[in-house]
Amino acid sequence: MARPPGLPKSGGRKKGTPNKKTQDLEDRLKTLGIDVPSQIGALLPQLHTEKQVDILMGLMAFLYPKRKAVEQQIEIAPKEEAKELSIDEINRSLAKSYQTSAWVSEEPEIMAAYQKLADYYGSLGSSLPA
Repeated sequence: MARPPGLPKSGGRKKGTPNKKTQDLEDRLKTLGIDVPSQIGALLPQLHTEKQVDILMGLMAFLYPKRKAVEQQIEIAPKEEAKELSIDEINRSLAKSYQTSAWVSEEPEIMAAYQKLADYYGSLGSSLPA
């Protein structure tokens, strides 16, 4: 007979109590004087880098939770609604975005590159027909 909903679970192992096989393995390793994390730490530097990465990636599953995939919905316009843009239309659009954008970076190299793009597309925007 099934337990009625709302009735607490009874019997079985208490939370945090290892099962018999796990406890037996831990006891045998302790009897043999084997400390698994220390053994891994001692052997890891002797392995090739690729094998080290494989082992460490495998161990990460025990340290960090696995992340769930993020679901994203994208609406795609039907073919008849899709619009082909000419190079001039693309350049015009980029010129508008660079002229109206107030993007700032702490890095001088990034700002210099951004300014070059803004100047280039700004000059294109003024010379392109509307």
